[in-house]
Amino acid sequence: MRGHDGVLGYHRLVTTAPRAADADRRFSLKPAYVVGFAVLGSIFAKSMAEKLAEHDMWWHLKTGQLIVSTHHLPSTDPYSFTVVGKHWVLSQWLSEVLVRGIQVLLGLRGVIVWRSVMLVATYSVIAWLFVKLGGNNLSTWALIALAAYAGVPAWIERPILFSFLIFAIVLALTLRQSRRVWLCIPLFALWANLHGLVILGIGYMFLLTATETIKASRGSGDHAWARRLDTVSLGCLLATFLNPYGPKLITYSFGLVKTVSSTASEWASPNFHESLTYPFLLLALLALASVALSPRRPDLTDVVLAIAFLGFGLYAERNLPLSGMVLGYICVRYTPDAVRAALAKAPRSRTDSRMSPAIGAVAVLVVAAVLAAVVWHRYPKSDAISAVADPTFPVATIASLPNSGVRLFIDDRWAGLAIYMKWPGTHVAFDGRGDLYGRAIIRKFETTISGRVGWEDWLKQICPTDVLIEENGGLANVIETSPDWKVVRRDAISGGTAVLLTPTRQLPGCPS
Repeated sequence: MRGHDGVLGYHRLVTTAPRAADADRRFSLKPAYVVGFAVLGSIFAKSMAEKLAEHDMWWHLKTGQLIVSTHHLPSTDPYSFTVVGKHWVLSQWLSEVLVRGIQVLLGLRGVIVWRSVMLVATYSVIAWLFVKLGGNNLSTWALIALAAYAGVPAWIERPILFSFLIFAIVLALTLRQSRRVWLCIPLFALWANLHGLVILGIGYMFLLTATETIKASRGSGDHAWARRLDTVSLGCLLATFLNPYGPKLITYSFGLVKTVSSTASEWASPNFHESLTYPFLLLALLALASVALSPRRPDLTDVVLAIAFLGFGLYAERNLPLSGMVLGYICVRYTPDAVRAALAKAPRSRTDSRMSPAIGAVAVLVVAAVLAAVVWHRYPKSDAISAVADPTFPVATIASLPNSGVRLFIDDRWAGLAIYMKWPGTHVAFDGRGDLYGRAIIRKFETTISGRVGWEDWLKQICPTDVLIEENGGLANVIETSPDWKVVRRDAISGGTAVLLTPTRQLPGCPS
């Protein structure tokens, strides 16, 4: 019996030891999980800690309110006194309604929450795609973080956030060659009613289709995938016609880009002297280096997408999030091979890095506590406009305007807030809807606001009752010395002073 017990004891030892090891591995935690939580959590916390700073979001909110209250889309401009009654295309009407609904439910602070959730959702999809390609490891999460923070300059509370999320989903469906790629068709129908950047999605689909067709014809691609992609791309194009304006929305969106790309600051190329653009610059350099140093031949689709979206990002700062997603994908595809090739002669050690559940839980709690502290300290404690809006907005000055009869010439950065706070009693001369005003009025506004020669010509033509500008701006330097205008109020704002002026007398040619 003793010998038998010894045999059984040995048998239990050799059969239970591996199980114990398996249990340890099953309940251990990869550091990548903690890092992943930190990356996505930091995106949420950063967005939650920032106030509403986007100039156009205010008139988007007012438009959503207008649509909901009237139960139809306005067909003419209601907000200005310079192009009042001009035909107006609302390419983002559904976004405006949805965000207005969020505001009704959660207040203005809910818009901050919406922005944060949209960004986390977008980069969660990208994280899923990258992890599927590169594995759930620290290097993959480093690339996810780099791809995400490359888009920081465009992390703004605008309808374009819907474009970011839908584009991320389209990338996941197409780059993985998913059988569910047909889901892109209803996504494009939705996208066409949310944001005009749907035209980029159409361009992406047809660029991908053309490249995959070329590969298939050369014998290096999948004929079945190319045919399926061709059908889906055509379906996506037709789906964009399912909007209140039909196919005209597509031509309008191209015209919008042509009108505003040379005037709006968001359409300027990234300024690589600013630190916010450094992640994108690093990501672009890493993508190019990875493709160049990888021992395997680059796939034609990857090369085409890398070139197209690198140019897209360099063209305009607002495109950085989309470019970051694609360039990050290129890095995940080629960086590991490039690194292995560069370190081919270095000794390799294979380790399965894990941590105990207790250490992992403590790490997650520490990260969560730090991020929560940031949000608690920076998130507005009140839903008042003065608490939620960025301190560069002259909230008090706009609030002081009369409740009716105001024809306001205002810095275009503040015009949206004036519409939100004071319309219909106040109408503006110009705001962020450059496509509505057209190039001629854009040039007149730029001449006036910069105080260049002839600055008074347009003011005499449009006859504003009030002028609200920044004290150190070009117009302030000349209008404050003019006998036709007087300062009635000055208010300190972050980084300067807002100045409100009214005419000292009736301007020539203006109605009394």
